[in-house]
Amino acid sequence: MENKFNSPIIVAHRGAHTDTIVENTIESFKRAFALNADAIEGDFHLTKDKKIVCHHDAKVHNACIYMTTLDVLQTIDPTLATLEDVLQVVPSDKIIYIEIKCGTEIFEVLTSVIHDSSLTYAQIVIISFDAAVIYQAKVLYPSLKAYWLYSFSNEEVPNIDNLLYILNGCHADGISTNINTYVDEHFIFAIKEKEYTFHAWTIDRIDEARKLKEWGTSSITTDKVEEIREGLRE
Repeated sequence: MENKFNSPIIVAHRGAHTDTIVENTIESFKRAFALNADAIEGDFHLTKDKKIVCHHDAKVHNACIYMTTLDVLQTIDPTLATLEDVLQVVPSDKIIYIEIKCGTEIFEVLTSVIHDSSLTYAQIVIISFDAAVIYQAKVLYPSLKAYWLYSFSNEEVPNIDNLLYILNGCHADGISTNINTYVDEHFIFAIKEKEYTFHAWTIDRIDEARKLKEWGTSSITTDKVEEIREGLRE
């Protein structure tokens, strides 16, 4: 599925949220597709009663998601969507990046949710900062793309050997990172040389997006879908 899009794929970070449209909501995801994003990215947790909900933080206001039922959470926040809700708004020619914010316990539910959805495996990408989550995703879904997330500090020089060791150990298809001065063409080449794809987040500057495109970045996650898409066309 990813191969059908022009490179890089434009991914709407938590949907296309605004001052009035809340991130990680059905409204924000619908707006992202209306703006012609290639994909959406959302954050997902497992509730006490084994439902998967879309929310960035581990708490909805003061309620811990894993300790609270879906009904209670949606009473606190009526905009809180389930993964099933989100999958239903993904068009047949678009992609969803599912960021798993909890642990591998989510797979006891995620497996059935994916199976029961109308989406193909090619439309679903799993991402996580937890290498164990990526490993489990590849065990359960060898044909499904899974990218390990990594966050660089401002002055961190990438330890390529260590990053490649982790990617190999969790059987990831690629790595998705933020960028700093040292995340450059040489770094991306070193990742791609080992047959992993490179993905970047959260890129809101057109000059950065253009460099990343030139260097062969597979996807760019952004809060500014329209600006980045148009900037890459120029």
